[in-house]
Amino acid sequence: MERINSVAQTRIIIIIIMIMIMFTPHTTLILPPIFIPFSPATQPTLDQFATHH
Repeated sequence: MERINSVAQTRIIIIIIMIMIMFTPHTTLILPPIFIPFSPATQPTLDQFATHH
């Protein structure tokens, strides 16, 4: 039963990620700051995203 649960959770996570990608064209700009919030390299990306919106 636990294996079935983990597979279902993984599928749900994948579906959520796919939905996020579909509804946000700038997902590639959003993801790096989330995973590397304190990296100075992400600052220009954040500025670009702010100017686009």
